[in-house]
Amino acid sequence: MKGVFPLYIATEAQMRAIEARCADTGSMTYDDLMKCAGQALVSSVVAALQGISAPHIVILCGKGNNGGDGFACGTMLLERGYRVTLFSLGMSSAAGGLARPLETCFDDFSIAVKSCDLIVDAIYGIGLCDRLPDALFSVAAEAVNAASCPVIAADIPSGLLCDSGRSIGAFIKASETVTFTLRKPVHVLARSKDFCGRVICCDIGIPPACIGELSVSYYTDADFAEALPPRRQDTHKGHYGKLLIVAGSVGYAGAACLAARAAMRVGAGLVTLLVPNEIYSIVASKMDEVTVFPLASVDGKVSLDTLPFVLEKASVHTKLLLGCGLGQSEGVSVFVRAVLEAVTLPVLLDADGINALSGEACFLQKVACPLILTPHPLELRRLLSYEAESSPEGILLAAKELNCILVFKGHRTITALPSGQVFINSCGNAGMAKAGSGDVLAGVISGLCVQGIPLEKAVPAGVYLHAAAGDAAAEKLGQYAMLPSDMIDTFPAILRGFDL
Repeated sequence: MKGVFPLYIATEAQMRAIEARCADTGSMTYDDLMKCAGQALVSSVVAALQGISAPHIVILCGKGNNGGDGFACGTMLLERGYRVTLFSLGMSSAAGGLARPLETCFDDFSIAVKSCDLIVDAIYGIGLCDRLPDALFSVAAEAVNAASCPVIAADIPSGLLCDSGRSIGAFIKASETVTFTLRKPVHVLARSKDFCGRVICCDIGIPPACIGELSVSYYTDADFAEALPPRRQDTHKGHYGKLLIVAGSVGYAGAACLAARAAMRVGAGLVTLLVPNEIYSIVASKMDEVTVFPLASVDGKVSLDTLPFVLEKASVHTKLLLGCGLGQSEGVSVFVRAVLEAVTLPVLLDADGINALSGEACFLQKVACPLILTPHPLELRRLLSYEAESSPEGILLAAKELNCILVFKGHRTITALPSGQVFINSCGNAGMAKAGSGDVLAGVISGLCVQGIPLEKAVPAGVYLHAAAGDAAAEKLGQYAMLPSDMIDTFPAILRGFDL
């Protein structure tokens, strides 16, 4: 469908600009857009009511463009002979008097939603922004959510914010959301996607020329296939990069092992693992394909005394993974800062490597090496000394402030490039929420980066592969029983299709 871009995601500001360009160029008026949106809603309503005799539909409309979509839907359904009751919120009269003001007819509304066959929510759409919903809306949303029938939301379930998926009060929970031209962040972010139900992206006729440049996209298997090049036969290990990993401490030998195994499993040519000498024998006994060396340490954690040895190793490697299981101490913090000040090769900073710089975001702006950071929300908050908005725009602002490629870990992990491109990952599951999953992710990303794939492609590809492996492990073992090491074991089946 030429007017739908299902893998791209539009923010509230971008969608408003697209609609304005459409109107300014004469391609379509706002009335035209509402009629087409109304028709898209009608199609979903009719499909949902198949097999129901003489269905009753309740449509709840706001006073903005989203309400106009609902009025258009209601009018078309009435013309088709359906029994439709329209209620308006914030308008004394609308749709030629067909819509009844909720303010004066709330009792009738309450009765209608309890007995109807389907509800259409067309109250706020992207228009809520950061203002509090109407007080009457909260009571209406409670009634809608208590109804036993399907709820179809026009564009966005009312009460949810377009860009962050947050609610700042009551919100409606939809069983299906009909969105127009482009998905919005609210449809795919972890905190809100379940409240959108099934999301259908419909063409309402906006020409591609009016879309403009989009910076946020939904990362899928098609993107991964494009990012991962096939391996040529006339190659040796040097063609696939040399990855140096500095990781582990007493009690966290597994973090180093998981990261190294993951990097090898995704195709890195050579992996060298440096660990504190207290855990060297444990790690070395578990690693067959990885070269392992001991580091000078203090209290089971890496020591600054070992910096010359680490820098010597870094000089003959192409990428560095720093942080998995390093532990937290002043000595570790000094060591991490010293490494970052001295190296120029790309560095993936994970876990305790990030914690080592808590409150020192400004430090990262001064380092010369290209940086990839993979924090979970708490680690990012410690680093920035404030809570970044967990939306595409919020994570992009953080990436620019930190001068890095930022991988914000979560159920729908967000990857932001300083250039402005943002990817929201499309897979993953709750079985991955276990200690060690982050170490596997760090190993996967660094293992792909070291092979010469450009960082802007390798990083989101690593995020996708990690989550796809989580889904494969869950399918085989279940979300309760699966382990991070099980995810590594699924990589061969996933990657086999990319062999020559």
